[in-house]
Amino acid sequence: MAQRFQSVIQDFQEEKQDYYSKLLQHPAFYTIQDHAETRQKQLASWADITHAYFKQKNINNSSLTELSSESYPFFCLQNLGIPKRLNREEIKLILYTLAQQGSILWENENYDGFQVQKYSANEIADEIYKWAKKNYQIGEINTLEFIVRGNQTSTNEKFYDLPDNQILYALEVLQENKKCIIFGDSTSGYSAKFQ
Repeated sequence: MAQRFQSVIQDFQEEKQDYYSKLLQHPAFYTIQDHAETRQKQLASWADITHAYFKQKNINNSSLTELSSESYPFFCLQNLGIPKRLNREEIKLILYTLAQQGSILWENENYDGFQVQKYSANEIADEIYKWAKKNYQIGEINTLEFIVRGNQTSTNEKFYDLPDNQILYALEVLQENKKCIIFGDSTSGYSAKFQ
């Protein structure tokens, strides 16, 4: 059963990668559309592709300035003889989408530099909540330290030993979804009660 499940996941990942490869070859994909629903889907696809690219190339931090430069090839289609390139504002929209997903964290208030997160805040939030359920922590209050490095947290967990700010961001996602309540502050430390 586990092998079959792994096979299904691998097939899905390959299909998704093939789909994204085809999108990257389509010139219209390099113009962010005005229609709200199409635009939202397009930005979500660009965000997924961009985050996967960052992870594949081991890019841990970058900036809007760097990504918008003519020398940065990722947001440019060259193979049809007529170059198509996303402009700075379109790239900024993709980065804002990545930030909303928790896939990047802005390094400053001018929204130029950012850190790439290996996993999005949503992915980490899901993993933390699964951990809480598996370890009977629903209804319990746990410190960030216990969640991230406690004796019930395996080194195989996606969130094991991640920086506190990334864990806190994931807990905020859970709190928005009414799955936990966050207590404390940066001085006294943070705790979370899972619901």
